[in-house]
Amino acid sequence: LDTIRNELREHGEEHGAFVCEYAVFKEIFNLQMRNLERLGSTMFLGLIMISSVSGGAMNPLKQNDIMQGLLEILKANLRKGDTITHFSPTLYALLLPTVNYTTGNMVMERVKRFFYRRYPNSSIMFSYRVGPLSSDGKNTLK
Repeated sequence: LDTIRNELREHGEEHGAFVCEYAVFKEIFNLQMRNLERLGSTMFLGLIMISSVSGGAMNPLKQNDIMQGLLEILKANLRKGDTITHFSPTLYALLLPTVNYTTGNMVMERVKRFFYRRYPNSSIMFSYRVGPLSSDGKNTLK
């Protein structure tokens, strides 16, 4: 038992949220949903999108740079139990298992502040949505 436990345990000082590919994120999501069903609790899904203020297409290099910077902000400002995936070129999806509406919005506003502090004069718009995921299938993002 100890050997397997030590093999499974994370090595090193990992800080912040867990970042993974979408396929892994989806498996974690489904595992969490099974736990929600069993425990009757709620978890929150967050979406963070970036776009050009003008609504036009962004330069791909600038977009990649901004998304990488946003990922660094997310890793530094989310908790270890949170999970992040790069869902599309301009969107990150987050699983936030230990928040409610109020704290979920506070987390997103904090990330937004750090984003605009890092990119103060950019023509990039940061937007987000957050909402509960419950085992009863009534999931709504606000």
